[in-house]
Amino acid sequence: IESIIFVYPVYHLSGAMKFLTAVVSWAAVLALVRVMPRALSFRSRSELEAEVRQRTQELEELNERMRAEIEHREEITRSLATNEERLRLALQAGRMGTWDWNLQTNMVIYDEMQCEIVGIGRDTGFVHASQFFDLVHPDDREKLTRTVQNCIATGEAYLAEFRVSPPGGEMRWLAGHGRIV
Repeated sequence: IESIIFVYPVYHLSGAMKFLTAVVSWAAVLALVRVMPRALSFRSRSELEAEVRQRTQELEELNERMRAEIEHREEITRSLATNEERLRLALQAGRMGTWDWNLQTNMVIYDEMQCEIVGIGRDTGFVHASQFFDLVHPDDREKLTRTVQNCIATGEAYLAEFRVSPPGGEMRWLAGHGRIV
């Protein structure tokens, strides 16, 4: 701009250009005033590298704890599987079955042996509780019902002897033992 003014002396253009340059300079200063505090707060490369090392170490420690937790859970799972197999063998040796009665749905879930003993639920493994009580000998039904209801009301375990008549089979004596879980 100065060289143009030197060749063609247009002084008004020179003043306008210097004013425009000053405005742009002040705009740059005002913009930097807002940006500089943030720019100055940036951490140095060494600080960032130190933070990355620290976080990496923390992650490695967490991963190690997770590995230990996974190993512990796998050990517990193996132990549960072993105990479940032992229980299954003991129940099989004693010709005993297990069942779970969901009091909310009134459905009873039998294991394989219980299905065989009672003679129902073979297809699905579960039946409505009334289907089981229908198999109980009429002379034993009321006493068993009271015993089970007392267990439900008090939470105390029960032991009851009663007879069942499986469909198409002979009457069997059973000893039922249970509690609320």
